[in-house]
Amino acid sequence: MEISLSTFIFEIINFLILVWILKKIFYAPVKKIIEERKASIEKLVQDAQSKMDQASTLKLNYDNRLKDWQEEKKQHQESFLKEMEDLKHKKMHDLQNTLKDEGEKTKITQQKNMQHMAKIQEAKAMQQGLSFTARLMATFASPSVQETIFELLKEELKTKNSADIFSIKTGLNKTDAKIIVNSAFDISQKQQHELTQVLCQQLSLLENHILYKTNQELLAGFEISCGAILIEANLRDELRFFAKAGPQ
Repeated sequence: MEISLSTFIFEIINFLILVWILKKIFYAPVKKIIEERKASIEKLVQDAQSKMDQASTLKLNYDNRLKDWQEEKKQHQESFLKEMEDLKHKKMHDLQNTLKDEGEKTKITQQKNMQHMAKIQEAKAMQQGLSFTARLMATFASPSVQETIFELLKEELKTKNSADIFSIKTGLNKTDAKIIVNSAFDISQKQQHELTQVLCQQLSLLENHILYKTNQELLAGFEISCGAILIEANLRDELRFFAKAGPQ
């Protein structure tokens, strides 16, 4: 087969025209589409990379926050346990102090109760002793004992100070009362005369202002009533004095 030169040239021209047509009509749009697709893909890749970077950042932040939270939780747990331990020690200390105080209070209460019981027993013993002493003294109560008390009473009346004498006189003047002399046993005329003389001399009285009576409850001795004032010199009142002086 023989190829003519003219035909070869025309084929080359046709090919060039085809290339030019393809370039003008098809290549530019295809290239544009390819570039747009490439740009779109690059944008998608960039977006994906950005999202991956954001995800990595979020993951890192989350990991750091989780780590911080774990550390914070640990600190809170340690702080809570420490507070609980301190509170336990404080409560135990308070409980020990309370028990100690209660023990001291109980001890003091027991001591007070024991002291109270001891005082009661002492008072009972004192009362029994005084009761026994009263019975014993009653057996010793006699006119001879009263005579001894009589001598002591005379001396006491003679040595009364001016203030006591003034007080007795004032009371008698206000009430215009008589002096009553009570004795456990009947006194002799001599004793009555001597006592009357002492009272009249000390109180500036007349003999008819003095009355003598007997009161066996006195056991032995005298009780002189000068208005609102009593002069006691007898066993009964002495025993009462010791009873009052005993433990309360």
